[in-house]
Parts: sequence; structure tokens; C-alpha cells
Amino acid sequence: MKPVVGYVLLGLASFLIFLALLAPATLLADQFGQRLSGFSAQAVEGSAARGSMSGVHWHGLRIDRLSWRWRPLALLAGRLEFSLRSDDPELMLTGDAAFGFNRRLQFRQLVGQLPVGRLGQLAASNKLPVDGVVAFDLPALELNAS
Repeated sequence: MKPVVGYVLLGLASFLIFLALLAPATLLADQFGQRLSGFSAQAVEGSAARGSMSGVHWHGLRIDRLSWRWRPLALLAGRLEFSLRSDDPELMLTGDAAFGFNRRLQFRQLVGQLPVGRLGQLAASNKLPVDGVVAFDLPALELNAS
């Protein structure tokens, strides 16, 4: 009887993993919309494990295309991690984003550039007294849940 229970639990775990991997990307976009006020995307395609959003808007910031790919090995460290890439002429961004048990959002190897005006939109400051482009190369950035 013990081997049967083990096989049933293994089968159930496998089913749940494959169900999560094959979930449509719209479920992920809907979660972003519920948790981030003002977030919207015009088109979403792919799966929760690998997909993209087009026409992303958040706090007045617009990104033409945002793509992600799930990094399953990060689960061994207790993190849900994705590789991110934006395809936008003004906002170029690549890096890894992770959410762990400590409820902190962690970014690793975050590289990109952002016009100063868009940075002001994210910082809730309408107009910054400078103009230009901010380039960044951050090995690690950690944000609290609050």
C-alpha cells in the first residue's frame, strides 16, 4: 500500500507542476493588474513559464514589449524567479526578478537605460530639473514588500 501512495503523490505533484507550466500568460498579467495599481497590458501571449506582454502601462510609464522566462532552478533556493527583457526603443532593460519567502522583490544583474523623464514618472515626480538618459548596471537590488 505504501508504494501506491508514493506513486499517487508523485503523480499529483507532477500534474500540478505541468498545470502551472502550461497556464496561460493572461493569468500572470491578471495577477499584476490586481497587485499593481494602474498596471495594464494591451496584449499578452505565451504561457506563465515563458511569455510576453505588449503595450504595458504602469504609472504613466509605457513599455512596448516585456518578455519573461521562468528560471525553475531558483525554486531550490526558495525563490520564484524570472528572466526579464524589455524591447522598447527608450527603455532597455534585462535582468532577473525574484520573489522569495522573505516577501522581498529581488533583482539581479539588472542592466538598462531609462530617460530621466520616465524615471520621474516612476518616482511620482512630474518634472525633474535635468534631462538625459540614466544608464544602470546593478548586480543586486532588493525591495521590501511594503
